[in-house]
Amino acid sequence: WQDALAGDPGRPELIDLLAGRDHLVEAGIADPARTVLVGASWGGYLTLLGLGTQSEAWSAGVATVPVADYVAAAGTSGQARLEAAVPDAARQYCEVETVLGSGKPYREILREAAARQSDLLVLGVHGRNPLDLLLFGSTAQQVVRRADCPVLTVRTNEQ
Repeated sequence: WQDALAGDPGRPELIDLLAGRDHLVEAGIADPARTVLVGASWGGYLTLLGLGTQSEAWSAGVATVPVADYVAAAGTSGQARLEAAVPDAARQYCEVETVLGSGKPYREILREAAARQSDLLVLGVHGRNPLDLLLFGSTAQQVVRRADCPVLTVRTNEQ
């Protein structure tokens, strides 16, 4: 099975799904005009792939949280958007290096801070209601609690 997946992930599974669909149609159990491809996670990925490569076989599809390489998808466009978010005025006063990471934001911030042996972290924060903070916490809270250096939080002006 590993050989079947190498270089063509999802294609062997789609062949099986289509064969199952065709069997049900031939047996008179399924109406070919009303077959829907549905999946979540890896199945969501297969759904999107199936709709893109076997569109004639499926009348509709529902992909819930499809697995995809979101880091690669963000890739250069994500890095470009991050760079564009830095105001030109900031670049006049300091050297700016942008880092695009993946994972829990507070962990990525702390990892970068440790790797750079940071003396100070400055985080923008925005107001959230107390119940939201109680249930979910915030990135800033986690960084303040866990950082090995001082953390300055600055409240942003929200419109």
